[in-house]
Amino acid sequence: MRGSILFFFYSFQSTWADFKVQSVAYKGIKNVWYEGPAHKSIQIGNEGTGVELLQQMCANHCTVEDACDAYYVESKSGSNCHLVYFVKIYGEPTSNIPLPDTLLPPCDKDEFTLSESECNAFPPNPMTIYQCPASTSNYENTVSLISDAKCGQENRILQCELSRGTVTSNVLDKEFFDRIFTKTAYMSTSLTVETLSYIMMDFIFSPVQISRVIIRTIDVNIERLNQVSLVIHSHNATNQLDVDLSSSSLNCAVMINFAYTDTPLAKNATGLEMKNFDWWGFDPKGFKMDLFVIDRRSLTSNN
Repeated sequence: MRGSILFFFYSFQSTWADFKVQSVAYKGIKNVWYEGPAHKSIQIGNEGTGVELLQQMCANHCTVEDACDAYYVESKSGSNCHLVYFVKIYGEPTSNIPLPDTLLPPCDKDEFTLSESECNAFPPNPMTIYQCPASTSNYENTVSLISDAKCGQENRILQCELSRGTVTSNVLDKEFFDRIFTKTAYMSTSLTVETLSYIMMDFIFSPVQISRVIIRTIDVNIERLNQVSLVIHSHNATNQLDVDLSSSSLNCAVMINFAYTDTPLAKNATGLEMKNFDWWGFDPKGFKMDLFVIDRRSLTSNN
C-alpha cells in the first residue's frame, strides 16, 4: 500500500512584492524499519481521533518544521517497524506570485507634517506658480519656496504606495519614478528622460481625495515643463486639468490645490494620470513632484 498526501505552505522571497508557493508531498511507505537518530514524539489527538486525521495533523507539524524529514503514526508492537512511514518530498516552487496590494507592508515612514497655521497660509487659488532666479533654479530651492511636507490628514504618496507598487508609463524604468516621488535630491541626470508620453498612478485604497499636487523643476540645465495635463480618474469618469507654466521661463514650481479647482472627481479619485507633456526646449527633460491624497476612510471615521 503506497500513497501520497499533499500539503502546501508559503515560502516568501526577500523582495517585498512577491512570494512563491512550494508543494510538500508525503509518500507513505509500508513496513519500514527505522535506524536513524532519536526521533521527536508529539502528542496529538485523542483516543477518538481517526488515523487519517492524525496523519494530516502530523504532516502539518512536519511541514512547518524544516528539520523534519518524515513521520509515522503507528508502530508494530514491541519493535521499531512502522506500519506506514511518511517521507517528506519537496516539489518545485512556483513562479513569483505578486502579493495582493492589501497585504503589502507600509513603505512610507515620513510623518513630518506642517502646522495648521502653515497649511492655512497656502494661497486660496487653484494654481500657485513659484519663480526662481536662473542661478537658483533647482529642486532644493523649490522646496524652500513651497514645502514638500504634508498637511493634517494628507498622505504624501511614494511610488511604492501605488497599485502594484509602480506607475504605468511608456517609460519602463521603475527606479526613475522612485526618484521622482521621493524627497531626496538626486543627480539631475538620474531624473531626466528623452520621451515621456504619460504616467498613470492608480491608488491602492481607492477612492481617495486628491488634495494637492506640486510639480518642481530639477536644475537649470534640465528642460522644465511648459505645459502638462492632469487627468483625474474616478472609476469610468474623468476630469482634466491643464497646467500652463508658459508665462515665464523663471517658473520653477506650481502647486495645484484641488479644493479650488473645478474637478469634483478629485474627492473620489481612483487614479491620477499625467499626459500632454510639453517642454521649454529639447535638452534632457525632467521634473519632481509631490502628490498628496487623503484616505476617504479617515474622513468617514471622523464624521
